[in-house]
Amino acid sequence: QKRKYHKECWTKISGGIRKGSSRGKSGWYKGYWCDSSYELAYVIYNIDHNIVFERNLEGFEYEFKDKIRKFYPDFISEGFYVEIKNFRSEETDAKISQFPHQINIFYKEYVLEIFIPYVVLKYGKDFIKLYE
Repeated sequence: QKRKYHKECWTKISGGIRKGSSRGKSGWYKGYWCDSSYELAYVIYNIDHNIVFERNLEGFEYEFKDKIRKFYPDFISEGFYVEIKNFRSEETDAKISQFPHQINIFYKEYVLEIFIPYVVLKYGKDFIKLYE
């Protein structure tokens, strides 16, 4: 079967737990890996508000289009798993509906309403330059 990407390229953009596997601006901030500016805003907000959280490293199986896949929520905070999403999709809905634990999903609208305004006000529009 012909593939659109070479295996190495696909691995870099196909998601999961691999650092740098997302399409967003990624990097380290105060010991936390962030795969996007949205995740960076979430991390900054939590640190500044003394909210305890950690990067999630555990994958959970779900089925989508007759295939078993793995879903790695982004973080764990206050007893909930946390997923930061730019957009909603049929696959995201499948992940969430089959997820066995409590999860908070912060879609783009919420991130743009809460986290980004806080971070821009405190650190400026170029807050992604805060990556180490």
